[in-house]
Amino acid sequence: MINSDVFNQLQQAKVIVCGDVMLDKYWLGDTKRVSPEAPVPVVHVKTEQYRPGGAANVALNIRHLSASVELLGLVGQDVDGDCLERLVKEQGIEPIFERCSNRQTTTKLRVIGRNQQLLRCDFEQLNESSKPNENWLSLFKKASKNTVVVFSDYAKGALNCVQDYIACAREQGLTVVVDPKQEDYNAYRGASYLTPNQSEFEAIVGPVKSEEDLKRKALTLIREYEFDGLLITRSEHGVCLVLANGDYHTLPAHAKEVFDVTGAGDTVVATFASMLSAGSDAKQAMNIANLAAGLVVSKLGAATVSTDELKEEGERLAQQGQQKIISNFSACQLGVIDNLDSFLQLRAQMTSTGEMLVMTNGCFDLIHPGHLKYLKEAKNLGARLLVAINSDDSIKRLKGEGRPVMPLEARLQLMASLEMIDWVITMPGDTPTELIKAIKPDILVKGGDYTINEVVGHEVTLSYGGEVRVLSLVEGYSTTKIIDKVLSS
Repeated sequence: MINSDVFNQLQQAKVIVCGDVMLDKYWLGDTKRVSPEAPVPVVHVKTEQYRPGGAANVALNIRHLSASVELLGLVGQDVDGDCLERLVKEQGIEPIFERCSNRQTTTKLRVIGRNQQLLRCDFEQLNESSKPNENWLSLFKKASKNTVVVFSDYAKGALNCVQDYIACAREQGLTVVVDPKQEDYNAYRGASYLTPNQSEFEAIVGPVKSEEDLKRKALTLIREYEFDGLLITRSEHGVCLVLANGDYHTLPAHAKEVFDVTGAGDTVVATFASMLSAGSDAKQAMNIANLAAGLVVSKLGAATVSTDELKEEGERLAQQGQQKIISNFSACQLGVIDNLDSFLQLRAQMTSTGEMLVMTNGCFDLIHPGHLKYLKEAKNLGARLLVAINSDDSIKRLKGEGRPVMPLEARLQLMASLEMIDWVITMPGDTPTELIKAIKPDILVKGGDYTINEVVGHEVTLSYGGEVRVLSLVEGYSTTKIIDKVLSS
């Protein structure tokens, strides 16, 4: 659940967007017949719309989040350039455009019939300057420390000197977010964060075979080009964030209904950058950006979202019960409808989209550093982590009188508060076997000095093609020994 207080910080955010600005034109109307001249629909155009596109759409998204934004770009000395400049000014965005006599303003015309995009026509004539714009460099040098600079690269020529711009911004201590298009990432060396989509990422590193493979390849890229992290958008798979320190975070897509993906990447970049400028860490910024993406794809064209919409969506998700604690498994076995049914539906969706579910289990009567290390390593093996916890009666049978020291509800709440854990559930018995049969996790994990054959549930997991892993705990920590020491003192 997202705390709505984080959105109040956005009014303090300052972002500079630099890149390939465009004008988006829309011709909208009805289509009721096929042309007699060719097998194509005839659109009776009734409405024309003009919107900022490309880097200008990133700036527009930022402005609609209540942040302040400056927009740097190249346009032609033409009517479309005039139109784009007027549009961004009307939205409270400060345009700093270089007018180029040898360049046509990049314009995209989309023909829409009955709310479906039927055709797109591109108009562009690019000049490729090899010298950085001194006015832009001067702006980076004057920017305040909390300013985030976004380089929105659509490979239209405005960012041919992006390495000079990145170096200048980083020298001033500014955070740099790049939405990349070039396949030579040397151009982006030293940037704080890159935000490629899955296809763009795989074009650089090759096909990704698993979550572990994605993390490994992302870290290789991060270290080679000296990034702080990668935010990878994965369409229906949601987003994942890989940081230079090895942290790996994923979120599923939030979209209720995908209507039009035009400009969704711009919304992610804009929201991520705005949250960073407002003081959020990269993980929280990713969370809000993913929420915004789910909203914008349900709108027509290169749309935007507002802070009010984000707040409402966060509340909607909370009301739907997307909490971490799943109701008692035994109740479902007896035919009682509870939110385990919803979880099993979500599990089916994860399977269909290739998201890996990691599961572990234990008493967790007392949390110590060994648990934290092991749970973090477990989460990094896949997209989501489910932790099954023994009931109070189960712990008493396994550990004896006086245990547990913390009742079930307290243990559930404590585990649910850990950021690396996505869900916690109470086991229906002393072992996780029945739960494994129902949920079929991709990877079953146990921490401690075990062999795979000693892990309870390994037979079931291996029988359907799952994987079993044993992770080491930090030496010197034992829940039983700690509790015994406390009780004897």
